[in-house]
Amino acid sequence: MLFIDAIMVKVRDGQVVNRPIYVVIGVTCNGERDILGLWAGDGSEGAKFWLAVLTEIKNRGVEDVCIEAPRTFPSRGVARRARCSYDDRAETTSM
Repeated sequence: MLFIDAIMVKVRDGQVVNRPIYVVIGVTCNGERDILGLWAGDGSEGAKFWLAVLTEIKNRGVEDVCIEAPRTFPSRGVARRARCSYDDRAETTSM
């Protein structure tokens, strides 16, 4: 299971602005937890951003994921693309 959350931090980029830092935590079936990565966003992350993040996690060796999209997740399309990045057969299934 993956847990994805963000913390807003102040970043100086010419001026001080709030930017999200996303953390992905993986939990195995045995209950072992591991931080899989941190990604800096600009606040307008869409499906391509999340597909890149989840593809990177897959390339690191994560084999299977249980995805539960919270109400604040950008769209159902993101969850579908995430599922597709872990299972090529998911292209033919509907959500």
